[in-house]
Amino acid sequence: MDPTRRDTLKRRRREFQARLRRAEGEASVWEEVERLRAAGGEPGLVFDVEELVAWVWARFPRGGGLFSPRVDWAGVEDSRPGPGPEAADDAVSAWLRAHAGAASPETPVVLISGSGDRPAIRVALAALMADPGVVSLQPEAWVLCPAAGWLVEYRRFGEGWHLGVVPTGTTRAGQP
Repeated sequence: MDPTRRDTLKRRRREFQARLRRAEGEASVWEEVERLRAAGGEPGLVFDVEELVAWVWARFPRGGGLFSPRVDWAGVEDSRPGPGPEAADDAVSAWLRAHAGAASPETPVVLISGSGDRPAIRVALAALMADPGVVSLQPEAWVLCPAAGWLVEYRRFGEGWHLGVVPTGTTRAGQP
């Protein structure tokens, strides 16, 4: 086979595989996206979650976890436990409203659900507060609000909801 033709076919295969991975990622969060749309949000997908996870670990201490790491909430000065894992949506929504700090309803938040192998979903806080049950569709999830410096962690098998605040522009050590 002609080397130019072979290179063209390899490039087309890589492009096809990338489109296929993207379509699979979109399908994996379809239910969450539809629920957020129904709640009045305009969700967008974030396919590169590594940067978001790095934001978490730069600001919150890493704890143990049987299958995936979790935040060590004992090491977060401004840490607020929330409702248990089976709490009703209205209780979670009220808890989020009470502890969302400076975040307005229009503030963008990012939902990372599962083990990070799915796209994250960026949406306004108001849509998430209208249907906080979307977070608990997976056994574990994070909701990040980099603008206000807070993180919500949800664990279905464990403590349920937890929110921690680290002032914007600081790291775990409190250093800019």
